[in-house]
Parts: sequence; C-alpha cells; structure tokens
Amino acid sequence: MRSITKTPMARQFTLLSQRRLISTARVNRNTTPKQPEEKKPQPISPHAAFYKDFGTPLVKVLGVTFVTYYGLQYLWEYLDSQEPEEHPNIQPINVKNDD
Repeated sequence: MRSITKTPMARQFTLLSQRRLISTARVNRNTTPKQPEEKKPQPISPHAAFYKDFGTPLVKVLGVTFVTYYGLQYLWEYLDSQEPEEHPNIQPINVKNDD
C-alpha cells in the first residue's frame, strides 16, 4: 500500500488556510465603547403642538357632529316619505299669506 504524503505545495496551502482562521486584528480592550451623542430635541412648532394636543378631540367632535347631522337628515327624509302612505285621505294644507 502506498502512503499518502503531502507535497510541499499542498503543505503550504494547508498552512495558509489554517492561518486564515486565526484573526490578526488587534483589539484594544482598555477602551470603553463609544456612547452615542445625545441629540438636543428640536423645538415643536406651535401649529404642530396645537394639533398634537387637540387633534384627537377635534376629530371625535367632528365625527359625532357629522353622524348626528346626517342621521337626523335621513330620519327626516324617511319620516317625510312615510307620511302620505299612513294617511292617504288627508290632503296637506297650503297656508299662503296674501297681504
């Protein structure tokens, strides 16, 4: 049986590949990690502050207002359309002022 021996080129290749596994970067362990610089908060504009404080209440009030208005409008239309069906014999009275 023939023994397998590495050629000089193969030995050199394995040494190079083993060297790459070892990190040669220098690490200074005496320094503390850098802290991020604290940024000063930017001042809030008066317009943005107004909408930030009162935006949600304004939207709620406007929403309730629109729902109430259109709810009453459709209720009025519904009741107005049902009126002639309930009393077909009654004629509406037209009141005119002839002054």
